[in-house]
Amino acid sequence: MIYDAIVVGAGPAGSFCALTLAQAGRTVALLDKARMPRDKVCGGALSRKTLDLAGFDLSPVIHHRVARATLAFRNEASTVVSLEAAGACMSVRAEFDAFLVSRARKAGVHVLETTSFQGMTEDAGGVRVETSAGSLSARHLVGADGVGSSVRRQVFGKGGVRQVPSLEALLRVPAKTLEHFRDHALFDLGGMDHGYGWIFPKRDHLNVGVYSARAGHHLPQQLARFIATHPILAGHEVLARAGYAIPLFDKSRPVIRGRTMLVGDAAGFAEGVYGEGIYFAMRSGQLAAQAIANGAEGAASEAYAHAVRTHLAPELRFSNWIGQAYFAFPRFAFHRLAMHPRGQRKFAGVITGDVSYRECFWGAIRAVPRWALRRSSATR
Repeated sequence: MIYDAIVVGAGPAGSFCALTLAQAGRTVALLDKARMPRDKVCGGALSRKTLDLAGFDLSPVIHHRVARATLAFRNEASTVVSLEAAGACMSVRAEFDAFLVSRARKAGVHVLETTSFQGMTEDAGGVRVETSAGSLSARHLVGADGVGSSVRRQVFGKGGVRQVPSLEALLRVPAKTLEHFRDHALFDLGGMDHGYGWIFPKRDHLNVGVYSARAGHHLPQQLARFIATHPILAGHEVLARAGYAIPLFDKSRPVIRGRTMLVGDAAGFAEGVYGEGIYFAMRSGQLAAQAIANGAEGAASEAYAHAVRTHLAPELRFSNWIGQAYFAFPRFAFHRLAMHPRGQRKFAGVITGDVSYRECFWGAIRAVPRWALRRSSATR
């Protein structure tokens, strides 16, 4: 059998790509080296734009609907921002990923678990993929196998995606603490050097972590400091701790080569402020699927590359610029932006999907002259 596409990696990017292709009537094989459900290190926050993108009910894997977010700067200042009734939701990635795979399987995707990618060859008619379960043939190959992508390494050669570090811990906390965070999350925008810390609620624990928009150092110590900064976490028990790399967008890295496309983390599609990647993973998977389903023979890869340049690259690029600027002067930025009503509305809008990073960037640029004039008047 010759598939329309072989997708390697059954995370949000790969599963949503395969599901979208199957719904378009295309034949798809979805490979993953693990068996679902499998543990996945991730904060598990789902923005409202992610829920809207999915287009189907995700409530079976939603732990909490988050309507409020506390923005803090260590223990110096904080404010609470409304995200509306369903501004964001919290999930556990093991459950979320398994749910997407189940949807893909029901749509007709041939799912091969515990099957690893070993290599590929390409000719004028398609690709031949070698796996631990044998050879498969398809018109296209989609690499959705994460930040350490074997597909990228095999097909694109040396030179991975730009990575920044993150470390999370799963905390068992007293019932009153769990109830306190039932419908809201906390973002400490000074929670670590050149980055932030978060507290995300789950049904029976809290996901707590730190992320650096640069190459952070001493993350275990930074995480311990962050936890100690917030007395509400007193009495916690650490259930697990794990670090992971977040891949940031770099326009110099190609996302296509021949009949192979990279999506999600394999392509470096995480945004540069919060390190959020689930939305961009699913969106890139959808764009790759649409290119394969709608593109003329031999033109799908270029169609996907064009879609990335049009729909993903601008937002990712602006998020990188904002992240670099914000975390270079975090205390100043927090008090001038996060503590300002306009900045809080922008924050909420980014989470819900009503505001783009492009709008945030130009809004901040326009605000600089107003702030400078006020400061000049105050010093006269």
